[in-house]
Amino acid sequence: MKAKVYSQSGEVIKEMTLSSDFELTSSENKYTEYLNYVRANMRSSVASTLDRSEVRGGGKKPWQQKGTGRARHGSSRSPIWVGGGVTFGPSKDQNFKLRMNKKTRAKYLNTIFSYFAKEGKLLILDKIKLTNFKTKEAEHVVEKLGIEGKISLILGSSEKEVSRAFRNLPYIVLLNKSFLDIPNLVSSDYLIITSLAYTELINNSEGE
Repeated sequence: MKAKVYSQSGEVIKEMTLSSDFELTSSENKYTEYLNYVRANMRSSVASTLDRSEVRGGGKKPWQQKGTGRARHGSSRSPIWVGGGVTFGPSKDQNFKLRMNKKTRAKYLNTIFSYFAKEGKLLILDKIKLTNFKTKEAEHVVEKLGIEGKISLILGSSEKEVSRAFRNLPYIVLLNKSFLDIPNLVSSDYLIITSLAYTELINNSEGE
């Protein structure tokens, strides 16, 4: 599969043959499985309740066992009391993480890149050179490429200064090989990868 390489002025410099990793396909069920795996591992435990052993107070028997005409109770920490412990409530120790081996993760990630390539929504930028690293310069680069909508931009490890210019654009999602925000990536309309980032992604994939 071939893809066009653009300059930051929007001109096509050359055509390049993409790695075979960008030609993978996968069923919708497997694709959803990977997305669920990513979302589960991003999830953290927020809700937390106390069971009857963790609630403060209630050490003293509320009233005597017999003779009051009321039901017997041993502690105000009982779940049937207001302010008592919660039975089978959520805990901060919950673990939502799922497991998936490296090769499978790499395969499904590459199917996402493959989708953008096949749909003609993958743009490879030769390099990005900015003078003052201002947002206006970054906006000008996007305008020259002639694309609109939500855009994921994958930068190389040595292109951190460039990210300063793009990070304030509301329609840009900044990514790199160490941080690929999959939910945001799959919901993007276009994917831009710099030549440096493309090389790092391929090398990283081969390493796995």
